[in-house]
Amino acid sequence: SSSSSSSSTSSSSSSVDAGGSGAGDADSDGDGYPDSKDAFPHDPKEWGDFDNDGIGDNSDPDVDGDGTQNDEDVDPWNSTKSFKDSDGDGVTDKEDAFPNDPTETKDSDGDGVGDNADEFPVDARCHTSPCKRASDANGDGIEDAVVDGFVMNKVGRPLPPDGYDEYTPGMVEHKDMKTHTGDWQKESPLTDESYKQAMERICAQDPDNEWCNKNGHRPS
Repeated sequence: SSSSSSSSTSSSSSSVDAGGSGAGDADSDGDGYPDSKDAFPHDPKEWGDFDNDGIGDNSDPDVDGDGTQNDEDVDPWNSTKSFKDSDGDGVTDKEDAFPNDPTETKDSDGDGVGDNADEFPVDARCHTSPCKRASDANGDGIEDAVVDGFVMNKVGRPLPPDGYDEYTPGMVEHKDMKTHTGDWQKESPLTDESYKQAMERICAQDPDNEWCNKNGHRPS
């Protein structure tokens, strides 16, 4: 009789009654959640795993598994709601240049005025009319042109005399409005030999040249 009583007492001390689960439901880690309802029965710091990712809710930085960190999530326990939208304009705070203004979402030119109110949304120098643009980036004495709000300040820069050959000595500015192919064949010395003869002569000097072999330019 004494032995039976001792066994009964031991069994009673190893069971809990969590939320009316009834005696006999063990709580291995002693966190107050029975093993049958504990996602981590041997970790006293964890018992739930809302998104079933193997990380306990107490230490999971993204409890609902929607890809948004809890501190940035408008509802950390709802995977259908992610980033906050403080002004309710349909654009999340993270992507909204004006998170507290429902009438504005972008500031393309970064002038502090939203694109909707900015008459020149891609020109940071102006946002209302009339607008005087006093810009001469290339120093030619002529105000830069503005096309669709973008400043066109094409600055001249020196290029090789023939426009493309980096081996030509010296650099010049091309201002004659002519293409670099306008003097085609005028810059090279003319000879009486044909193209075929010229290629055969050149390739004869370098018989192992891959280009010559590929194109069949061999002395006849």
